[in-house]
Amino acid sequence: MSKQGFIVLHRSMLDWEWYSDEKVKCVFLHLLLTANFEDKKWRGVDVKRGQVITSIENLAKSTCLTIKQIRIVLDKLKKTNEIVVKGASSYSLITLTNYCLYQDFEEKKGKQTASKETNEGQTKGEQGANKGQQLNKENKENNENNPQTPKTGDRVFKEFKGGIGELEELLDQETKNEAQRHCIGWDMLFIKGEYISFIKRNGLPENIKKAFPAFCFRVTGGKPPRI
Repeated sequence: MSKQGFIVLHRSMLDWEWYSDEKVKCVFLHLLLTANFEDKKWRGVDVKRGQVITSIENLAKSTCLTIKQIRIVLDKLKKTNEIVVKGASSYSLITLTNYCLYQDFEEKKGKQTASKETNEGQTKGEQGANKGQQLNKENKENNENNPQTPKTGDRVFKEFKGGIGELEELLDQETKNEAQRHCIGWDMLFIKGEYISFIKRNGLPENIKKAFPAFCFRVTGGKPPRI
């Protein structure tokens, strides 16, 4: 466990179903703080990003809870699919199932670069627009060079480069309207940028038209941002 860097904690956590349960909230925040932010090995065991090796005894000691309380908390978190626990003889491997949604920021050379994330957040709109324009230009050139090969939906998925411009091509107006209903008051360009980052880490969903509005609801909770 590294004590360097930081974690991202979104205000939407205030609407989390376990937020008012102090014990669950305490343990979950502890797991967020101690989970790997990059893949590593521990005694020959692969520990992926968003996973942490610990034990019920260690969790009880770190959070000042009893072993019985820790067991109850873990059962609650497993019930709502917040975590997956894989037990071994001397430790437990806990996976935070939505770690990438919570901690979606860039890393460089094994370190979290807070300054880079800040700059990217300030210029995300401009970069997204420029990237979209470049991708649209490339698409136009490809279509001109291959007039007999129309760009079907399957081909778009195959050639998806992860830019907001290509994401726009995949979303029809009805899908955009549905996504917008979940993001009232939010910057949609920011949400789309977050979705691109999520796709890069997790791969393309089978049905992006259904997945994108669901992602918007997941991030915003269907509520406007808190001021």
